[in-house]
Amino acid sequence: MEIPNGYSMPDQKRVSSDNSICSFSKEPEVSSSKPRQPVLRHVLRPILVTMKIFGLYYNDSSGLKEMGVNKWSIVFWKYYAFLINLIIVGLLTRTITGLWYVGNSNGYYMIGVFIVFTLKSTGQALYILYLCHREILWNFITDLEDFLNKITTCQCPIVESHFVRKMRIWLSAFGVVILLCTVTNVIVMFYPNNELQDFREMSILPITSTEPIYYALKVITDLILLGGWFLPCALAGTLIQTLHYTFNEYYRYLEIQSKKGICVKAHVKDIRKKFLDLSSLCSKLDSIVSVLLMISYLGDLCLVCVILRLGVYTFHGLYGKLCIFSWIIAPAFTLLFLSSKASQLYDKGQEMYAIVQFFNTDAATLPIKMEFDMLLFHMNTEPVVMTIWKMIPLYRSIIISIFASIVTYFAIIISL
Repeated sequence: MEIPNGYSMPDQKRVSSDNSICSFSKEPEVSSSKPRQPVLRHVLRPILVTMKIFGLYYNDSSGLKEMGVNKWSIVFWKYYAFLINLIIVGLLTRTITGLWYVGNSNGYYMIGVFIVFTLKSTGQALYILYLCHREILWNFITDLEDFLNKITTCQCPIVESHFVRKMRIWLSAFGVVILLCTVTNVIVMFYPNNELQDFREMSILPITSTEPIYYALKVITDLILLGGWFLPCALAGTLIQTLHYTFNEYYRYLEIQSKKGICVKAHVKDIRKKFLDLSSLCSKLDSIVSVLLMISYLGDLCLVCVILRLGVYTFHGLYGKLCIFSWIIAPAFTLLFLSSKASQLYDKGQEMYAIVQFFNTDAATLPIKMEFDMLLFHMNTEPVVMTIWKMIPLYRSIIISIFASIVTYFAIIISL
């Protein structure tokens, strides 16, 4: 295993003749006493404001001071979020009742697309509402920023600026995908084509009127459901990326200490303690996003399979095939997005092994060896990994197996 980029161990020529594992008397210290900027809040602000507009989030009491929200504002957004969630639940109920009017197998698959779509949006929206009610999100962000302040180093403003710029770019790309899916959905629902007539009649709000107000209502409900589909996934990806950034800063902290000639003997306890704090934050994040990942993966996988079946057996014209391609973009994109973020975090956590294996403990005292043993024990028992409902860890091999299953399913339905 290679040493992470930029990391270098202390110069071995400077080791003293007493064969101890360190030759310096300095204690671990940081390179700057200037506190960090609230970069995580800056990164989360755009996604949380967008979710607030869609009625998927309201500021809990922990976020009042940070976001500068007054009391009456939080009351308004809280009841607004409850109203939007009631609308989403009502749309789900309306879609499920459509099962009573289906007369063939193709009809069940068609309405299954809308049921899975609204079910995922409803599940994610209700879970975000639960997080707001329990004040979980801002407590995690506060703990993460407290940890970052403990490892304040030089060049923090440069690193923070780069991170914020990077996050804004991919959040903008996420917004473009949402816009494209919205436009595609509107075109499919309103473009006159006989091949999709049955599909339109089974939609969440079937098109039965030509009145402009009805078309506006249709677009608004579709936007609400698309927001419930995409925005919680964007929030989960953003939170995972913030933890990835925190690991980068932790490794940079270790790198700076080693270049300054910090005594490994004095530094090993600091390494273990901070790694334990970081593992605890990873566990807290997993508790937050594991349910979101479970809802998202189940919804996306089911929707991909149903849409593939419709593309093979139901829609045969060019326009129908194009619609199938456009519909499958949303679940495929969210699957790829969340899988890549979870895999990157796992790989970043594994870099700790590359750092620890280069520490020479041959001449270490028993207390120092015990510190290393405890560090290795915690690294093995508390892996840095996101899970699906605390059951399925998301690392590269698992993710490849998931996509291989989709390809196998598609090959089977084509061969039948």
